[in-house]
Amino acid sequence: MSLDDEQLESMIRQRLEKEMRQIQVPSVDQAWSKFKDFAVKQQNRRRRVAAKAAVASVMLIVALSTSLTLFRPVQAYAFGEGIMQILNHLVGATTKDKTETIGNGAGNAGPPVVKNLGSDVERQVTLDEARKLVPFEIAEPAYLPVGMAPAKISLTNIGKGVYKLRMEYVFRGKTLIFSQQNTSAGVSQGLLYDTDDTKTENIRVNGTQASFSTDKSGVNVLTWHLRGLLLKMTGELPKDTFLAIAKSIQ
Repeated sequence: MSLDDEQLESMIRQRLEKEMRQIQVPSVDQAWSKFKDFAVKQQNRRRRVAAKAAVASVMLIVALSTSLTLFRPVQAYAFGEGIMQILNHLVGATTKDKTETIGNGAGNAGPPVVKNLGSDVERQVTLDEARKLVPFEIAEPAYLPVGMAPAKISLTNIGKGVYKLRMEYVFRGKTLIFSQQNTSAGVSQGLLYDTDDTKTENIRVNGTQASFSTDKSGVNVLTWHLRGLLLKMTGELPKDTFLAIAKSIQ
């Protein structure tokens, strides 16, 4: 007997609420293992849920994760790892999370400890103002297609000495967004995508490993790192032009 959308949503809600009440960092792996077995059994009955139920589930997960982050930040990361695996099962293994981490340790290291970086404060600045405020050399594209012009620059202080700079460019009515963030200890950036709608590939940008993806609407996303900065570029441009801009960034 298959589950309808309401039953599946109710099952997810009840199970997540139960996990929230009982979760403890030292035993989260054991708790997740039990729930994973339960989820796999349900997957065998129905591998794909309807879009409406999936969206509702994601909204619920975001709400619950936000509550955890506010009140139990250490548990939030471990629980977030479990949430991602739950989605992989319930959405029929088509949802993936590709994460890049810059840290001090070697491979096979565990997830970094969650740190409270404080409240995000974003403000619009000029490039000269940004240079005076950030503790790193700003990466800039040396090449832009003819007709592409800067539109907006915003700076976000996401922690002590940690800044994210967002640069927007306009080209033929479309926006290209280039962001960069300096790192403190171990910092990660990732891309959550559906394999049914998004094509991804590993490439190299100026000798550095990078992740390039294109969704069905033609929006490209590139993530890589340079000089200890986490870089991300998003825009609806031809791949050759998109990568030419990225490779000119120094």
